[in-house]
Amino acid sequence: MPMLRLLCALTLAFAGVAAQPAFAQNITAASPEAIASAIRAKGFTAEVAKDDEGDPMIKASGKGYTFLVLFYGCTAHRDCTTLGLWSYWKDSGATIEKVNTWNRDSRFGRAYIDKDGDAVVEMDIDLDDGGMSPVLFEDHIEFWMAIMSNFSKAIFD
Repeated sequence: MPMLRLLCALTLAFAGVAAQPAFAQNITAASPEAIASAIRAKGFTAEVAKDDEGDPMIKASGKGYTFLVLFYGCTAHRDCTTLGLWSYWKDSGATIEKVNTWNRDSRFGRAYIDKDGDAVVEMDIDLDDGGMSPVLFEDHIEFWMAIMSNFSKAIFD
Protein backbone atom coordinates (compact mmCIF):
# COMPACT_ATOMS: atom_id res chain seq x y z
CA MET A 1 0.00 0.00 0.00
CA PRO A 2 2.76 2.57 0.77
CA MET A 3 4.20 1.93 -2.70
CA LEU A 4 0.81 2.66 -4.29
CA ARG A 5 0.55 5.93 -2.35
CA LEU A 6 4.04 6.91 -3.44
CA LEU A 7 3.19 6.10 -7.06
CA CYS A 8 -0.01 8.17 -6.86
CA ALA A 9 1.82 11.08 -5.24
CA LEU A 10 4.53 11.01 -7.91
CA THR A 11 1.91 10.83 -10.66
CA LEU A 12 0.03 13.83 -9.25
CA ALA A 13 3.26 15.79 -8.78
CA PHE A 14 4.33 15.08 -12.35
CA ALA A 15 0.88 16.01 -13.69
CA GLY A 16 1.09 19.33 -11.83
CA VAL A 17 4.47 20.10 -13.34
CA ALA A 18 3.36 19.03 -16.81
CA ALA A 19 0.26 21.23 -16.60
CA GLN A 20 2.31 24.38 -16.00
CA PRO A 21 2.22 26.78 -18.96
CA ALA A 22 5.37 27.12 -21.00
CA PHE A 23 7.10 30.41 -20.39
CA ALA A 24 7.97 32.59 -23.35
CA GLN A 25 11.64 33.03 -24.07
CA ASN A 26 13.18 36.22 -22.71
CA ILE A 27 13.71 39.18 -24.98
CA THR A 28 17.41 39.90 -25.53
CA ALA A 29 19.28 42.48 -27.58
CA ALA A 30 20.80 39.56 -29.50
CA SER A 31 17.49 39.14 -31.36
CA PRO A 32 16.51 42.30 -33.25
CA GLU A 33 13.53 40.54 -34.85
CA ALA A 34 12.10 39.52 -31.45
CA ILE A 35 12.41 43.12 -30.31
CA ALA A 36 10.71 44.36 -33.49
CA SER A 37 7.89 41.84 -32.92
CA ALA A 38 7.38 43.05 -29.35
CA ILE A 39 7.22 46.65 -30.60
CA ARG A 40 4.69 45.65 -33.25
CA ALA A 41 2.62 43.99 -30.52
CA LYS A 42 2.27 47.44 -28.91
CA GLY A 43 0.78 48.89 -32.11
CA PHE A 44 3.86 50.32 -33.81
CA THR A 45 5.40 49.47 -37.15
CA ALA A 46 8.96 48.22 -36.74
CA GLU A 47 11.52 47.61 -39.47
CA VAL A 48 14.87 45.98 -38.72
CA ALA A 49 17.75 47.80 -40.44
CA LYS A 50 21.44 48.55 -39.83
CA ASP A 51 23.04 51.72 -38.50
CA ASP A 52 26.03 53.47 -40.08
CA GLU A 53 28.46 51.10 -38.32
CA GLY A 54 26.59 47.94 -39.37
CA ASP A 55 24.96 47.24 -36.01
CA PRO A 56 21.27 46.36 -35.93
CA MET A 57 18.76 49.18 -35.65
CA ILE A 58 14.97 49.28 -35.68
CA LYS A 59 12.97 52.10 -37.26
CA ALA A 60 9.57 52.27 -35.55
CA SER A 61 6.54 54.49 -35.87
CA GLY A 62 2.90 54.71 -34.91
CA LYS A 63 0.47 56.49 -32.63
CA GLY A 64 1.90 59.82 -33.76
CA TYR A 65 5.54 59.03 -32.92
CA THR A 66 8.64 57.88 -34.77
CA PHE A 67 11.65 56.46 -32.96
CA LEU A 68 14.77 54.35 -33.37
CA VAL A 69 15.91 51.37 -31.37
CA LEU A 70 19.70 51.43 -31.33
CA PHE A 71 21.70 48.33 -30.37
CA TYR A 72 24.81 48.62 -28.19
CA GLY A 73 27.45 46.27 -26.82
CA CYS A 74 27.50 44.31 -30.08
CA THR A 75 30.23 41.86 -31.03
CA ALA A 76 30.89 41.89 -34.79
CA HIS A 77 27.47 43.56 -35.32
CA ARG A 78 25.70 40.72 -33.49
CA ASP A 79 25.06 39.48 -29.98
CA CYS A 80 24.23 42.95 -28.68
CA THR A 81 23.55 43.47 -24.97
CA THR A 82 21.71 46.77 -24.53
CA LEU A 83 19.27 49.02 -26.35
CA GLY A 84 18.79 52.74 -26.68
CA LEU A 85 15.37 54.13 -27.61
CA TRP A 86 15.75 57.48 -29.38
CA SER A 87 13.37 60.08 -30.78
CA TYR A 88 13.70 63.71 -31.78
CA TRP A 89 11.65 66.74 -32.71
CA LYS A 90 13.17 68.84 -35.49
CA ASP A 91 12.71 72.61 -35.24
CA SER A 92 10.64 72.12 -32.10
CA GLY A 93 11.53 75.46 -30.57
CA ALA A 94 12.59 73.63 -27.41
CA THR A 95 14.59 75.71 -25.00
CA ILE A 96 17.26 74.63 -22.57
CA GLU A 97 14.91 75.71 -19.77
CA LYS A 98 12.09 73.43 -20.99
CA VAL A 99 14.45 70.49 -21.50
CA ASN A 100 16.09 71.01 -18.10
CA THR A 101 12.68 71.21 -16.42
CA TRP A 102 11.60 68.00 -18.12
CA ASN A 103 14.82 66.23 -17.06
CA ARG A 104 14.40 67.45 -13.48
CA ASP A 105 10.76 66.37 -13.25
CA SER A 106 10.95 63.07 -15.17
CA ARG A 107 12.23 59.88 -13.64
CA PHE A 108 12.51 57.81 -16.82
CA GLY A 109 14.27 58.96 -19.98
CA ARG A 110 16.62 61.85 -20.57
CA ALA A 111 16.43 64.77 -22.96
CA TYR A 112 18.76 67.28 -24.57
CA ILE A 113 19.05 69.65 -27.49
CA ASP A 114 21.41 68.22 -30.11
CA LYS A 115 24.04 70.07 -32.17
CA ASP A 116 21.39 70.90 -34.82
CA GLY A 117 19.05 72.43 -32.26
CA ASP A 118 16.62 69.49 -32.32
CA ALA A 119 14.97 68.27 -29.11
CA VAL A 120 15.96 64.67 -28.36
CA VAL A 121 14.64 62.19 -25.82
CA GLU A 122 16.26 58.83 -25.06
CA MET A 123 15.82 55.81 -22.80
CA ASP A 124 18.18 52.87 -22.27
CA ILE A 125 17.19 49.25 -21.73
CA ASP A 126 19.72 46.77 -20.33
CA LEU A 127 19.07 43.27 -21.69
CA ASP A 128 22.40 41.76 -20.71
CA ASP A 129 22.63 38.58 -18.61
CA GLY A 130 19.52 36.81 -19.88
CA GLY A 131 17.29 39.66 -21.01
CA MET A 132 13.79 40.19 -19.68
CA SER A 133 10.38 38.63 -20.07
CA PRO A 134 8.28 39.68 -23.06
CA VAL A 135 5.69 41.19 -20.68
CA LEU A 136 8.31 43.32 -18.92
CA PHE A 137 9.79 44.40 -22.26
CA GLU A 138 6.35 45.45 -23.50
CA ASP A 139 5.97 47.40 -20.24
CA HIS A 140 9.21 49.22 -21.09
CA ILE A 141 7.75 50.09 -24.50
CA GLU A 142 4.64 51.46 -22.75
CA PHE A 143 6.93 53.61 -20.57
CA TRP A 144 8.71 54.77 -23.71
CA MET A 145 5.40 55.75 -25.31
CA ALA A 146 4.54 57.79 -22.20
CA ILE A 147 8.00 59.38 -22.19
CA MET A 148 7.64 60.50 -25.81
CA SER A 149 4.16 61.87 -25.14
CA ASN A 150 5.15 63.69 -21.96
CA PHE A 151 8.27 65.12 -23.56
CA SER A 152 6.34 66.31 -26.60
CA LYS A 153 3.82 68.09 -24.35
CA ALA A 154 6.63 69.62 -22.30
CA ILE A 155 8.43 71.13 -25.27
CA PHE A 156 5.36 72.31 -27.20
CA ASP A 157 3.23 73.63 -24.31
